[in-house]
Amino acid sequence: MSRPSATARHWLPFGLLAAVLVAAVARAEVTTATGVAEEFAASDSPFPEASALTTDAQREQLAALAWEAKAFAVRVSPLADSPGVRTVTFPSAKPGRSAFRDTVYVTWHPANPDADAPRALDTVATVKPAVVLVHSLHPQMLIARTFAPRLAQRGVHAFVVELPGFGRRRAPGDRWPAVEAVVHGRQGVADIRRACDAVAALPGVDPDRITLHGTSMGTFPAAVAAGTGARHGALVLFLGGADPAGVLEHGDADAERLRRVLDRHGIDAGDRAQHLAPLEPLHLAPRLKAEETWLLAAQQDQVIPIAHAEQLAAAIGLDDERLIRLNSDHYWVASALPHFADHLADVALGLDPLPPTAQRTADVDTEPAPPTLGVTP
Repeated sequence: MSRPSATARHWLPFGLLAAVLVAAVARAEVTTATGVAEEFAASDSPFPEASALTTDAQREQLAALAWEAKAFAVRVSPLADSPGVRTVTFPSAKPGRSAFRDTVYVTWHPANPDADAPRALDTVATVKPAVVLVHSLHPQMLIARTFAPRLAQRGVHAFVVELPGFGRRRAPGDRWPAVEAVVHGRQGVADIRRACDAVAALPGVDPDRITLHGTSMGTFPAAVAAGTGARHGALVLFLGGADPAGVLEHGDADAERLRRVLDRHGIDAGDRAQHLAPLEPLHLAPRLKAEETWLLAAQQDQVIPIAHAEQLAAAIGLDDERLIRLNSDHYWVASALPHFADHLADVALGLDPLPPTAQRTADVDTEPAPPTLGVTP
């Protein structure tokens, strides 16, 4: 697909991806009830050495999140009723007590898919970049699912990771998905980190060009996973920031709604702070490379106020070209989603950045904004 016009892209910067580790690929075929699944051998990326950590907060957070790196199997199978789209599964690196949550499900939209019939994996002749998408707390994961097919059309593999409690990772009797994502935040970080290694092991994916992306509350585990040394080049955060506990206690709109739902489930402020501690990106933020990180924040964001974005940007060392301030709020910005998807594709494809004088506010249409991203039932 051709590159978007300058008019559609004039407000966003982007840059080159850095080289990362390469995973070896091994494959075996397994017959399943849904057809032929294929298995690939992957392995966890190493965690940072203690000598690379400079503060007690970094060491404590990494100790709580890390596990013994090991080899694991990645299974790929067709997704029913979605030609060309596949399901990727692998075991959670931080299993709990639920078989439902302990298998990680990822939806794979291959780059430039054949709309008529899925291609066999062994027919993939060229490697292309990939984006690992971490969704918001909307039960249907709408923004990530909106981005994925557009990225595929741009020639980028798109992988939507389902967090614990969402999609196919819901157990009978589970609470509302956003509640489960908060309570199982440590597992979510581990699953995102391992997803990057799983993606690197798949045919057709360039393991040196994996971009990690998070939207809204999904930016917190995505940024933390990146700080632990997840296999990725660029990191693109959309409508996020730092201090998830502060966002949940003082944010409006969906943050307030989630707070009320947690209260109804008996998860008070103290419990919330404990659950959200593994999702605090500030401690590991100095380990992120500013030249490979973008943070898109809404000036009038009522859910994650822009002060939280500025706090994270300062910890990473982002300049005004990497902290992109959008003239919108948390919901009106949804009408410009195609622009954000194209920005993400540009980063993944390593296109040259626009001049620093380019306008960096979203061209938001005047269509009615959605009233909520839907964190409550």
